[in-house]
Amino acid sequence: MQTEADVAASTNPAQLFEHLFQRPPSPRQTRVLSALLTGRQTREQIDRAAGASNGPDVVAKLRRRFGLVIPCTFSPVVDRDGRTIERGTYSLTAADRDAAEHVLLALAKMTGRAA
Repeated sequence: MQTEADVAASTNPAQLFEHLFQRPPSPRQTRVLSALLTGRQTREQIDRAAGASNGPDVVAKLRRRFGLVIPCTFSPVVDRDGRTIERGTYSLTAADRDAAEHVLLALAKMTGRAA
């Protein structure tokens, strides 16, 4: 039996469409995928795209559900208190980008909206 990640990674449009019809990504997941397709996103940008302050949870669900990697790199920044902290920045791998585009295109076709 195929997992959700197997189906999402599939290039078979009919299979992906059927899978998404049964259980489409949430609006938060859709917004985060769309944001990531525009480029690297900090955790704060992911929160804004999701419309909630639980961006890392949305990313974790996308990883599990669609088999995406969505790497998070950390870089030092100085916070408002003058302390050096690590800021997380999310991005898509090439394979993630292909899968995200397939998911959003199939969702757009299913709902009749432009991708």
